Amino acid sequence: MFDKSKKIALVLGGGDLVKSLIEECIFKKIDFKIIAIKEYYTEIKNIKPQYYIGYNKIGNIFKILNQNNIRSVMFLGNIKKIPLQRLRPNLITFYYIIVLLTYYNKGDAELLNRIIKIFSKKGFDILDTRVLLKKYLASDKENNLSKFTKIISKETIKYYFELAKNFGKEDVGQSIIVKNNRIILREDKEGTDKMIEKYKKIKSNFPAFLVKVSKPAQDLIIDLP
Repeated sequence: MFDKSKKIALVLGGGDLVKSLIEECIFKKIDFKIIAIKEYYTEIKNIKPQYYIGYNKIGNIFKILNQNNIRSVMFLGNIKKIPLQRLRPNLITFYYIIVLLTYYNKGDAELLNRIIKIFSKKGFDILDTRVLLKKYLASDKENNLSKFTKIISKETIKYYFELAKNFGKEDVGQSIIVKNNRIILREDKEGTDKMIEKYKKIKSNFPAFLVKVSKPAQDLIIDLP
């Protein structure tokens, strides 16, 4: 059960679900502050973040949380890990880079798990965004499969799901595009959107399917696909 009496911080990157999360917080009259990752956050009409924070000052996040007496945090949105040599961090951010250095190139799952531990050790609760986003997420009961039964079956969906899960084990990406039971494109470090752009250049009369799943060790509380 979500405790609406808690003041929370929404740490947000890019993506459509970001707007949905903000709207749900407003609708449910939750007391919240937005901390936008400025390299990725997309401006939303009539909704202005209270704080913008860039990669080079990401370590300031704890100061912001403490100044606002916030102990509960939600993370949502697309962000990408950038090469360390491109960073020009302030002192506190440099400190956390050193703390995370061992995990930075080990894969997203290990890095994010370590970040969660840092927040928890400082006394912050990481809240699950799915609690507020239920109506936007598919489930066994809530989905649109009935609209597409002529072109794909539930058994085929399960097969494609396993293909994507096996690809996710490589920790390179979590999305594939499948056509005629064959993977024709795989997500790489450029992300899902770039993969879709590549597909648009492929001419075909047969339907293809984008399959995006969580990686085997992915923590959905902080990293929703």
